[in-house]
Amino acid sequence: MKKRKFAFLLALVLLVAVCAAACGNNAGPAAGEVVFEAEGINLAGLSGHGYSNEASECGMIQGQNTKSVRENASVLNSISNSYFVGFFTTPGTTLTFDFTADKASAGNTMKLRMGSEYGTMKIDPSVMTIKVNGTELAYSEISVRGKKLVGLNIVYGEPFKDYEVSAEFDLVQGANKIELTIKQNSLGIKDTNVESVGPGIDCIKVKSGSALTWSSLWDANKAEIQVEG
Repeated sequence: MKKRKFAFLLALVLLVAVCAAACGNNAGPAAGEVVFEAEGINLAGLSGHGYSNEASECGMIQGQNTKSVRENASVLNSISNSYFVGFFTTPGTTLTFDFTADKASAGNTMKLRMGSEYGTMKIDPSVMTIKVNGTELAYSEISVRGKKLVGLNIVYGEPFKDYEVSAEFDLVQGANKIELTIKQNSLGIKDTNVESVGPGIDCIKVKSGSALTWSSLWDANKAEIQVEG
């Protein structure tokens, strides 16, 4: 009887240990890489322009709802969630990603998934600032691949890709913020209203020792542009 009782208790202890190892503390998301979709941010008050059109707020969301993207399978299939934020052209325009960390952490990294409709463009802090909690990152140049421009044939012709941001950064416990701001530049077409341009922003991927969470506005945003899914 004693042996049976001991075996039962031993089995119970092992079961608890296995569950703890598999399930963790059940306290929420684990640390690792988290994806923040650009089409899920607050776009209120923002606007931008193309060569012959303009867009504001949720109208800046492109992808499955955009004919030229929808008809290019290699581009459409390269975009997470099938949508991204375009018209990121007006100097001073800032895309803001708000999220929460369960604890402070150092040495965090990020990737930006981007595309270009103005040929291959060289992005650095003189073109686009990246700030984390108000601190600007001194990152190395990023070459965002785009289809070579022929006249005014402006289109996202090359697949979006993940581009590593070279600078590491700290996060604080609680509320955090990543801001992308386009600056005056000459990456577009000279002497036109699209001389100063920026990349299409699909998402940010943050790799952190903290567990990160955010509240996406995608459900509300897709209702604004009348898309499903």
